[in-house]
Amino acid sequence: MTDYIPEVMDLLRLNILECPHLSEDHQIGYSVLDWEKTKYDDIIIKSVIKDSEGEAVDSETKIAEYGQFDAIIACEVIYWEQSILPLITILDELFSKQDNNLIFYLIFVERNAMLHKLLKEALDTFKFTYEYLDDPLIKEFEVHTAHLFKIIRK
Repeated sequence: MTDYIPEVMDLLRLNILECPHLSEDHQIGYSVLDWEKTKYDDIIIKSVIKDSEGEAVDSETKIAEYGQFDAIIACEVIYWEQSILPLITILDELFSKQDNNLIFYLIFVERNAMLHKLLKEALDTFKFTYEYLDDPLIKEFEVHTAHLFKIIRK
């Protein structure tokens, strides 16, 4: 999941190409997802793999045809109170369509305590469980604290 900045999508693609485990059997997909407007069946997953000559091969697949996937990673996607419920609602649908066999990793920069509280309440309402993961890359910024959540549904 990412925002609307085209350079972010380009950087994601380049990072995927650098992944040593990339193959036809181990693909990494990425998608722009507007959780306030996007319907599940409209989600397009972009993928890139290297062919036998090491050349990048790009593809786009509707999520319903993409098959099972293991995890969703999102970073810095919550800025406003009104974005929390739509985000958790689309996550609910993504988890449901994947038979709840999914992990959502979220890096959340706590700009104010109310957003953090509302996020946890929304996760509880939709019966998600979460834990805070300690990660040496997540640190206190001068003004804000970053949290790495691991979100699942049991």
